[in-house]
Amino acid sequence: MSQRSRSFVDDWITEYVHAEGYEPEGSHALARQLAQECLRDAERVGITKHDIEEELGGIVGYMSATIRAVNDAGVRVGLHLAVRPEGANH
Repeated sequence: MSQRSRSFVDDWITEYVHAEGYEPEGSHALARQLAQECLRDAERVGITKHDIEEELGGIVGYMSATIRAVNDAGVRVGLHLAVRPEGANH
């Protein structure tokens, strides 16, 4: 199950996580929101939170690291990104 979980999350991230700006320091609101959406979609195809977290660790932390990585990649290719206002939707 673990490879299926990782593949699902990685595909989901590719579709839904884009370079849109960094979260404010210490905030994980966007990461929590994305994690909830990802888990909801995963459950629809029979993948549980336990399956995902067994493979990836905490899903909110994974999303937070992904948001940073995606934004860092955007900066490297010349995007001008700022810190997202608290509570801004993706």
